[in-house]
Amino acid sequence: MNSRHYVVNAPTVVGEIIDDEAVILNLQTGLYFNTAGSGAEIWAGLGSGASVAALAARLAGRFDIDAATAANAVATFLTTLEGYELVRSEDAPADAPQVVPAARGGEAFAPPVLGTHSDLDDLLRLDPIHDVDQMGWPIASRPA
Repeated sequence: MNSRHYVVNAPTVVGEIIDDEAVILNLQTGLYFNTAGSGAEIWAGLGSGASVAALAARLAGRFDIDAATAANAVATFLTTLEGYELVRSEDAPADAPQVVPAARGGEAFAPPVLGTHSDLDDLLRLDPIHDVDQMGWPIASRPA
């Protein structure tokens, strides 16, 4: 039986890692997010299609934490990401990576945190072709 893994909920969700922070956009809801602590490390591992266990191994390999702490941090963070529809859970394919190499090892651990921002939701959800007035984007049409 295959273990579970999480994938980014593309194409409505996009993200990029900048330094040690992931910036994530949900284009459907207009919310954008940033990660703190070890959140970017988990987000980076999602792109490889790794199982939850492999993500925890990645965290334990980079930070100075035991396997149980890493597994709990990954599970909690993935639940948060899933709650905002940023990721979805699937059965892991048979060839899913079992261990995802960590970037560095022995660093001090900070739990993953997801920051939520809604101040640009009107602009992020704006259709630049159909929802603008004659002045163009980013000026939204006024209701009639």
